Amino acid sequence: FGSAMLDRVKTGIYGLDELLGGGFPRGRIILASGACGTGKSILATQFLFKGAAEYDEPGVFVAFDEVPEKIRSDMLNFGWDITALERKKEQEQELSPHWRFWLLYQQWFMVILHLSL
Repeated sequence: FGSAMLDRVKTGIYGLDELLGGGFPRGRIILASGACGTGKSILATQFLFKGAAEYDEPGVFVAFDEVPEKIRSDMLNFGWDITALERKKEQEQELSPHWRFWLLYQQWFMVILHLSL
């Protein structure tokens, strides 16, 4: 393995960045795999919300078995108010193309947040 340092994307998840050496490697695709109830969706939505809210990082969350309203509700139960974050970005008129994409496609079968590249 080379000694070059990888650019990392902070997760915003307490303790995880330290375990990962500073966060996920930037530009990589991360697959969370496991049985039902192991926290895959929680990990993904927390990472995406924290990235968008605290680090202005884009990201994507794709769900084929849940509607956006359920995902929003689940996120809100953890204090991650994605709707308020959208409204804030709209009011600041700082909607990047990624945010416009989220707003445009939020009615579809998948949920799009920011893309972390």
